[in-house]
Amino acid sequence: MTFTSRKCSALFVSVRVTANGVTRFGLTHEAIKPARLSVPSLPEQSVIATHLDKVTAAIANTRCQVELMWEYRARLISHMVTGKLDMHAIAQQIRMEHRQA
Repeated sequence: MTFTSRKCSALFVSVRVTANGVTRFGLTHEAIKPARLSVPSLPEQSVIATHLDKVTAAIANTRCQVELMWEYRARLISHMVTGKLDMHAIAQQIRMEHRQA
């Protein structure tokens, strides 16, 4: 369990104890005030931020690649339907490359 998840769990338990039996908690200032929330040190925050930046960049890159693949798919289908692409010739070329390998 990570530092953050331990602290979030502790906060949830603290708030849960003050619940009054209804399905929605009434989070007033008085209910939250006694809860203790630890904040990571600045170096740890920097490490977390750097990691999140890398993850965010990877997600953005993946989304861009997926979008390009959908565009490629649409062009490929269009070229096949309009006859601009000879699938029989491509299939034959693939078979020839497969035999050579």
